[in-house]
Amino acid sequence: MEEPLYTQTVYSGGFDERVVQFPKNGGSKYVGGIDPRFGSVIDEFNHVWAEWPWAERDLTEISEADWKKGMTAKDFLETTRANYCNARKVASFEQITQVLDHYIDECSLRDEKYVMKLRNWLQDERFTDEYGETPDTGEEPDFLSKAGADAMEGWI
Repeated sequence: MEEPLYTQTVYSGGFDERVVQFPKNGGSKYVGGIDPRFGSVIDEFNHVWAEWPWAERDLTEISEADWKKGMTAKDFLETTRANYCNARKVASFEQITQVLDHYIDECSLRDEKYVMKLRNWLQDERFTDEYGETPDTGEEPDFLSKAGADAMEGWI
């Protein structure tokens, strides 16, 4: 007998609507399995959501298109949860949280309007990006010195 599936309808921008299904107890389809500190992938998500500094903004900031569709904070949370479950099929809990920590550190210096919503960050697989990985050499980047030399050409 198969495990019963949770189903969830997810709206991901525009008119794209899909139904996401995931097993009640997670299962082995998640990369690295369920983190031993948690009982399910949903518990993992709840931990990630609790650590996300812009959670309130993600639930209250609404685009005109979403408003016209009648989307609510509950819909946004369900979409974020479904996107997390899909992301776990591609990356482990550790991989996602490590990269997310780097992203949060980088974004803490930005204006909030330039920070992605968690649902979009997960959906776009931004956890495969590298954040804070480029070492600072203390030197001027090559393109700046070339631009400076080009700008000075003819003035000397």
